[in-house]
Amino acid sequence: MGKKVSKRLLSLFLSVLMLATSLPFAGLSASAADESSNLPKSTSGAYLFAYFRNDAKSTNGENIFYAVSKDGYNYESLNGGVPVANASQGTGHSRDPYIMKAQDGAEYKYYMVATDANTTNNYNNTGLHTWGSNDLIHWDELANPQFATNKGGGSKTITNMCWAPEAIWDPVAGKYMVYFSSNEADSAANESSKIWYSYTSDFKNFDEKQLLFDPGYGVIDADITPYKNGYVMMYKKEALSDPGSKKVWYTFKTGKSPSNSDGEYDAANAKIFESATETVAEGPQVFPIAGTSSYGVLVDYFSNGGFGFSYTSDFENYSKISADNCSINHLKPSHGCIIPISDMEYYNLSQAFGKATSTQTAVKPGDTANSHLIARYFTSNNAREDVSGNGNHIGAYNGSTKHNGNVSSVDMVVQDGRLAARFDNSKQANAGSAADKTIDKEVKGISTAWMNVDGMFSDTNINRGITISCDSYMTDATVADTHIFDFIDSPKWNYLNKFDVNSTPNKFNLLSYQADNTSIGMKKGTNAKTSGSLAKNKWHSYVFSISKSCFTVFVDGKLVSSSTTGENFGTVLDSDWFKAVFQNAGANPSKLTFGVNPYWSTTLGGTYNLLDGYISDFCIYDQALSLGDVENAKADQLKATQTNYDANTTQVIYKDPCNAAGYNTAKDNVYGTYLPLDKSGVATQVEPVKDLTDTAAGYTYTMLYNPGDTIDNGAVFRMGGASDKYFRVNEDGTIEYKSGDSSFKSDSTFTLPTDKWSHVTLQVVPYISYDRIYVYIDGKQVGMYDAYKARESQCKTYADNGLTLQSLIHSTAGGTGGQVVYGEGATGKLTDVNIYRGSINAYDLFIKDTSAYAEALIRENMDLFKSTMKTFSATNILTNMAPAYELYDKASRYLDAVKLGKTVPDMDYVAKLNADLYAAIQKMTPYKAEFTTVGAQVATGNGVGDSYETVNAKYSQNLLYAGPTSSGNGSGNYWTVKKSSVTFKSEVYYNSAVFLYDGTQNDNTNIMCMPVVFSQFHSGLALNDFGMVGVYAANGTFTNSTADSPSTIFRLISDYHMTDGKPDVANADGTLKADPRWTGYSSDGKWAYNNYMPNGSDAFVAGDRANAYGGGHSIGGSWGDGETNLWYNVLQIQPEAIMKQTGKDSPEGKYTVPWGMYGDSGRQSSTKKKSYSSAADKQLVNNDTLIYIVDVHSASPTTLIDNATEKLKNVDKFQGANMYQLIQSITRFSADTAMEILSGMDAATSWNPATDLNATDGGAFYEQFVAKRNDLVQDFDTAVGNAINDAKGMDEQGYTKLDADMDASSDIGKIYQDAYDDLTDGDSSTGVYTDSSAAAFIKAFDAAKQHYTDLSPVATANRTDKNNPYADNQAKTASKLHDDLVLAYAKLMKRADYTQLNLLYGGSDRVQISNNGLTKNVINENNETVRQQNYTLSTWLTFDDAATAAMKLSDNKDANANATYTKSEKTNQPMFKTGQVPVETLLQGTVNVQGTTTELSKYQTDINTKKDALDAAIKGIEVPADYTAYDAFVVVLGTQDQNAFTADYLGGDSVFAKQAYQGSQEKAGAYNTDGTNNDRAYVEYNGSCYRNIGNKAGSTDGQTTLDSTTSSLVSELNTINNDTTAEKRKQFNVRFTVDQDGSTTTETYQTYYGEALTLTVPTAAQGKVYKWTVSDGKTTRDVISSADSYIVNIQDENATQLTVTAYTTDKTVADDQVKITLVGQYGDDKPFQILAVSKDAQVVLPGNATATIAGTAYTAPTAPFYKFAGWQVNGKNYNYGTYTAGDLAGSDGTVLLKACYATTDNNYVITLDGATVDGAGYYDKEVTVTTAVDGAYGLAIAVGDGTYSVASYTGEYKFYANRNMDFYTITKDGSHYYITVDGAQVKLDKTEADTYNLDHQFPFVYAAPMASGDSKQSYSTYSAYTAGVPENVKITECGVLYVKAVNYDKDAFTLANMSDANSTVKKAVAKSPIDFSNQYFLTLSNVNARGNVYYTRPYVKYTYTYETLDYTGAAKETEVQCIAYGNVCNNSGLVG
Repeated sequence: MGKKVSKRLLSLFLSVLMLATSLPFAGLSASAADESSNLPKSTSGAYLFAYFRNDAKSTNGENIFYAVSKDGYNYESLNGGVPVANASQGTGHSRDPYIMKAQDGAEYKYYMVATDANTTNNYNNTGLHTWGSNDLIHWDELANPQFATNKGGGSKTITNMCWAPEAIWDPVAGKYMVYFSSNEADSAANESSKIWYSYTSDFKNFDEKQLLFDPGYGVIDADITPYKNGYVMMYKKEALSDPGSKKVWYTFKTGKSPSNSDGEYDAANAKIFESATETVAEGPQVFPIAGTSSYGVLVDYFSNGGFGFSYTSDFENYSKISADNCSINHLKPSHGCIIPISDMEYYNLSQAFGKATSTQTAVKPGDTANSHLIARYFTSNNAREDVSGNGNHIGAYNGSTKHNGNVSSVDMVVQDGRLAARFDNSKQANAGSAADKTIDKEVKGISTAWMNVDGMFSDTNINRGITISCDSYMTDATVADTHIFDFIDSPKWNYLNKFDVNSTPNKFNLLSYQADNTSIGMKKGTNAKTSGSLAKNKWHSYVFSISKSCFTVFVDGKLVSSSTTGENFGTVLDSDWFKAVFQNAGANPSKLTFGVNPYWSTTLGGTYNLLDGYISDFCIYDQALSLGDVENAKADQLKATQTNYDANTTQVIYKDPCNAAGYNTAKDNVYGTYLPLDKSGVATQVEPVKDLTDTAAGYTYTMLYNPGDTIDNGAVFRMGGASDKYFRVNEDGTIEYKSGDSSFKSDSTFTLPTDKWSHVTLQVVPYISYDRIYVYIDGKQVGMYDAYKARESQCKTYADNGLTLQSLIHSTAGGTGGQVVYGEGATGKLTDVNIYRGSINAYDLFIKDTSAYAEALIRENMDLFKSTMKTFSATNILTNMAPAYELYDKASRYLDAVKLGKTVPDMDYVAKLNADLYAAIQKMTPYKAEFTTVGAQVATGNGVGDSYETVNAKYSQNLLYAGPTSSGNGSGNYWTVKKSSVTFKSEVYYNSAVFLYDGTQNDNTNIMCMPVVFSQFHSGLALNDFGMVGVYAANGTFTNSTADSPSTIFRLISDYHMTDGKPDVANADGTLKADPRWTGYSSDGKWAYNNYMPNGSDAFVAGDRANAYGGGHSIGGSWGDGETNLWYNVLQIQPEAIMKQTGKDSPEGKYTVPWGMYGDSGRQSSTKKKSYSSAADKQLVNNDTLIYIVDVHSASPTTLIDNATEKLKNVDKFQGANMYQLIQSITRFSADTAMEILSGMDAATSWNPATDLNATDGGAFYEQFVAKRNDLVQDFDTAVGNAINDAKGMDEQGYTKLDADMDASSDIGKIYQDAYDDLTDGDSSTGVYTDSSAAAFIKAFDAAKQHYTDLSPVATANRTDKNNPYADNQAKTASKLHDDLVLAYAKLMKRADYTQLNLLYGGSDRVQISNNGLTKNVINENNETVRQQNYTLSTWLTFDDAATAAMKLSDNKDANANATYTKSEKTNQPMFKTGQVPVETLLQGTVNVQGTTTELSKYQTDINTKKDALDAAIKGIEVPADYTAYDAFVVVLGTQDQNAFTADYLGGDSVFAKQAYQGSQEKAGAYNTDGTNNDRAYVEYNGSCYRNIGNKAGSTDGQTTLDSTTSSLVSELNTINNDTTAEKRKQFNVRFTVDQDGSTTTETYQTYYGEALTLTVPTAAQGKVYKWTVSDGKTTRDVISSADSYIVNIQDENATQLTVTAYTTDKTVADDQVKITLVGQYGDDKPFQILAVSKDAQVVLPGNATATIAGTAYTAPTAPFYKFAGWQVNGKNYNYGTYTAGDLAGSDGTVLLKACYATTDNNYVITLDGATVDGAGYYDKEVTVTTAVDGAYGLAIAVGDGTYSVASYTGEYKFYANRNMDFYTITKDGSHYYITVDGAQVKLDKTEADTYNLDHQFPFVYAAPMASGDSKQSYSTYSAYTAGVPENVKITECGVLYVKAVNYDKDAFTLANMSDANSTVKKAVAKSPIDFSNQYFLTLSNVNARGNVYYTRPYVKYTYTYETLDYTGAAKETEVQCIAYGNVCNNSGLVG
């Protein structure tokens, strides 16, 4: 019983098994079918090709074109071959498009880049185009980036360029990398160009370009692909003359980025994509082939044939794809890209643009072609009927008329097996004249059909297209120009008759097809030739697919005509044409006609051109479909619609198990009772057929039948009468019916195998207007028969009398009651006959009927496999053994899994397995040695390879591989002869070739040979100086002979005659007639005109071609200067000579041929030298082209077996058996060994290099061949070695003990089964044994059962371990499972005592604590759900750990131990684990599991320990103390402004550090499991903070500790806020300076942070103040105030010294002077400048806010949302202009000059509680909002994003409007605060700190961002803090923080972080907030215009007095300095 296989050999076997044994093969010259079978196949999705057309660049070619493909190799155009996208920017032209899928698809799913260049005049350009799309259909233009400078090159000079862009995502940069070729030069920029790149995030904005790749020569057209751990770049080497220039190269780089940021592309080791001899190429494009590891490579061979495909899996080895297997150049494309797309995208593109459908599907994913079927005609008994189900009948049918139409003189008949419409126009000359020319008038005697098609095509359009398929048959009477069908938009028959004066010949549209297949027509004057005339009197099939500007025509499955780019019908197949031909409605609807030419004359005796023939199955689809789509649709129409068998619903109308008492039955070993048949007929002994009534469901017949050793033509089954009204199934597969004069006999529908039981199913079902019979053998369909076929010759009245097959069956019940008779004229065995109503699934019935016999059947086939294997011998080597053995092994394992494992038998599976096994055995056929050889190809004509021909087979014998030979194969080694003015260059060339040697090849009969070509080039015209004499294969260095002597292993055959396919060996010595030299046969001994090669009239050689090519001149005539002449010959390789020379037994190897060439210097034959040695002019020319010979003999099955037999000779256990005998007995090995041997043998019998190797040259073929062969030999040798070493070998006793253990009928098996049943019966926790030991035994027993279960191939398929598809069934595994059972049974142990632990764990104390939990959610006084902590964390965790440990043991939930164990056993752990204790130790008695000296086991000790721990934990549980005072202090401390204290204090043991150690509800130190630092108030555990100070029951110790901690913290806070030592509190020095007209006095004051210092000028200066300034040493700010006093709030975070200066003046104005005071927007109380100037000083008042006074400019302060409006002087408006100071002065000689402003913004909406308060507000309008709610706590304001702040603590708030503002009334409910928004209550206090601040009416601060300035170029932050705070709250400072976006850190955006020297946060202190509204603003000028993003945040500082009690109860007051921050704003939405 074998179970597993070597993966390595199996892999090789599977790959080789699929190879055919004799398929055509020729490497590069292999057939397209061979190559196609090896191409990597895409497994999903499709491909889009985007390109431009260089051929049409002067029109629309430089735009974006599309084509699509399903396989990646064959493309069909979209949009009728016209552009799908274009550019409007730049030049408006687009080249080299590249599409990539977006990285995230957030804005667009795809991006496209293209070259922006109009190359009509030259190729200079500077930039690119970019687009974005979400569907590949609609593209948005994004940008036109420029990367080069326009240097104005001429028409041919390239001076600047930016070409061929592509894009790739750079995961390192996190951006798209757009790369392109670019350079700027005085000329030829492309020849020195480099690859550059630029990053972009959106394809709109691009970084500066950077250099990506500069290999030192010009490069363009880079294409980068991620590969392995880096990238591969393909590119074109553009350098003009370097080696490999103008060709494609490739190189690699490693790294994560496609840029060179983490590694360079390796230019030094770049490699050429193809050999230097290949044509020039550019534009490489790499695309992945879905579902494979391969990539396609598209390259533009722009100078030779267009694009070509290759493929690779490693970017080192490339396989070129022949033109037969790819199709793209019909598009006439230029540089483009190929990208994978989904099936749905492919479909959507096809629908949007229209696809030129030919070979690529057009069906929507998930649909079928038949879902597009809209009409189907001529497939029923009525020619009018549309059987598609859409009701599009021709005219009136079945009582309804959907489309007007008519059928005239058309009958439905059967012609050559097809139901068809007969158009009988053989006598059209007798036709009458039409009443008029309209189509709807019937013409007497004419067979025609027509219909209006209006509405039929409503769901399609020209893009989606249509498809028509049909079959037609033309008789001899059919004339030329006869049409099969026409779609037309004319009401006339002869609408195109040019002689009809009433017609308009060019007006009407049509789609017509001529029956003789000459052309398809689209409109008058537009048609296309499709093929030559078709044969008459036979059926032809047609498929027409039409979409926008495109059509394809298939005839008999071959493409005969197409237009896929729009050239032929680009102006015809458009939307207008489509609507006219298919969609016209109204008075002149579109029409469909059959069998009539629109040119036919309706006059009597005219020319009719009518179809005489047949049309069948005319289908119309509203979608352009491919040929494959239509073929699939037809195939689907042939499949039966089946109903699954259901025992509860399926109707059985006849059932006969063939075992009734009235039968003379017999017995079968498998099928039991059956009925023997002897041709006499046996009447049924069961109830006749019942319920046989007319039904549309049809019937299904089944039987099990064995025909015996012959097939008779008698009936196996008859239902009905003996001579009439019967239905009969015959043994030969024919089916007969008879009912009165209606009868027929079908063709054979099935063939039964002899001497074998088969399950036969027949379904007879209604189909259209006839019936169809489906036949199945063993559940698989084998035949189908349409009942209409019988009408043709057997049942002419079948249709005429209205009978159907169903009615015939129904009539069989008449008079006989559905009587059934078996075996009339047939001999065989029959059983289990059934008839069902309906079409029942045949496979379901097969399984149902055979499942009862499944085991017997499968054992029978297993025996068949064994007996077949016994026939294996030297004369009968079998093939395909491994697949059959694999199924045999599956069957064997499955049966064991059922009997000894836990597998429940699945008879459906067994039945299928049985069928598969039998089928596999049938494929084990005798091996026939056969290798495919190929014919060599030689270039025709001038030999350059434009075309090739395959030479005559006699000239290329035993070739396994031969590359096509052309002049490109020249080695470059010439014999160059210069004579006078003439130069001769001569060489022999051929392509690399590989010859087959299998031991049968020799030197005379079965020879090796190939064609070779001699080439001679000459220059000069004087030919008299030299003549070629001979060329021959020389010896070279192969032997010790002279190198220039003729070769002993190669020779030229020249021309020879064949006898029975073999060379003529008529020479006297029996050798081949051959000449070793290439010499002439002509009568004059000359070659060609004074050369001595034979001329064309004398001899023919390779390929039966003339033996010379003369460059266009006749051989023998004069040569032209610079011409090359060619001569052909055949080279023979002699394997016997090789082996003789080398002394080896194989000629395998690599060989080169040196060529001896010689001539003479005279032109006369008399001077010609006859040998190389005698010639004066001679040379030995080496050819490096290798010729290979491979030896397959070592891998032949016979050789492999003979070698294996030698290895077996000395292996005792095989007792001298040979390898044949071992294979005969293969089932006695383990499965891995058996599969290795059989797979290796199958590989040897099936391998064929012709279909296995993908080499592109002879060397690669040779290497691959040898490697494959050697692998095959080595693997078979390994398999034999494994067989020798197989522990099981030929001994099947490895399972003997385990089989007995698991067989309940054995003694030991019964003991184990009983123990297992006891342990698994009921609750194991009440059992005697411990769970662990019981589980161990159960585990061991289950493991054994599971092992057998895993042997099941079903279980194997479902295993997660996929490394080995077979179960591990080696003997050692079985032994181990047996040993485990013995040990497990011996170690069943008593369980431990858990009583005390269970009592404690189940006690009320433990239960109550566990139920309470650490926390629980409760409802507080505000009806809110809050978390309540029930116990301190430390005591809870101690309890929880103890309870959890106890729980694991309690109630035996994890009972894993015995109560006691013996002392002697302590060294062996009693907890049993499989395999832990060696079974040998147990059996030796050293482990005494039943000992009497015991002690407590460690398990029992563990139980007791866990009980004690739980008891202690319950007693130690603590309830948290009262944290009210502590939590309140934490809130207070959180409001304290830490800027008030010194850095030393804050960095040391401060009150803040102490509180942080104690923790809070939001943040605490981590709980330590080791107990350290857990004395804190709060600890963090698993992400939450918990209280950790508590009281044990009856104790208040914890409360005392917590209160003491709180009091200590309060005391310290009070101390530091009143500190006057400067040790802890930050101290400031204030210098007060009075500046009176430049004379200063200074005083210094000392104060502390948070103090308010009032400074007053001396009495003498009072009344003279005009300005104050404040400076911290870094910045100075002006305070425009004329007050005599100034209050300084000490709040600066950075400085410790401030300077306050009061500016005063005593200046009096002289008589000749004027005092000018300048004031701003807010009036003269805030002057910004005071001047004294002369009266004649000029004052310029311009149209802006800057006045010029006495030559100095002064600018008035501005305000956001105000614009300058004009000037006022002393309260009067003044015009702009120039004045003198005296002109402006008032009577007092002073000037008050004011800059006036007007607001720029208005229409603000102010709301309160949702109602508009002021609906037309404007900037700076004073507004008051007042709530009407009684008891309101204040007013809130919305600040955005669902957040709110407090505007006022009163019910009224007055302010200046500056934006839309929404206010809400604040109410207090309980202890919380709420507002109502849109009817819903919103809670304001989200945290305890919020509640504390609202309770104490502390100020909040908020802001809004706005664009300001005339052009919104500036960014203003409008802020305010809460109005109406109580008197004990003192506002000390307010302002705004701001920082650039690049430096923004939300966690560091505070005042505290400004003290950091590296901080980039700045603050602006509000100079003078509005006193009643507390509003202020900060403006950052011009930042919006500059694109700078800033973040801003308002703040307010204040002080208040905090009152509390210390732990003694005494009152304490502490003044706390606080900061509140508002919301963060930014101008990101305002920039630009």
